[in-house]
Amino acid sequence: MSASHLIFEKDNSFKDYYLNDETKSIKHLPKFNKINIIVGANNSGKSRFIRELMVSGNFTLIDAENFNKYNEVVQVLIQEQVH
Repeated sequence: MSASHLIFEKDNSFKDYYLNDETKSIKHLPKFNKINIIVGANNSGKSRFIRELMVSGNFTLIDAENFNKYNEVVQVLIQEQVH
């Protein structure tokens, strides 16, 4: 089973969620699989996160193997717009 990156579009539904000890809210979920385990204390928002994910639909799933290639293309496009 190959992992993917789940990238959230311009949506504030996930602004209250963070990965590990990061200070910025999540913009994507690395290593997203068909089966995922979400761990957290009681009443920490796990179910709310899943509900938001299911109704949002504002995300793109990119194969992890191609994720770095996509990043490189985006960086080139951004650089071209700057110049």
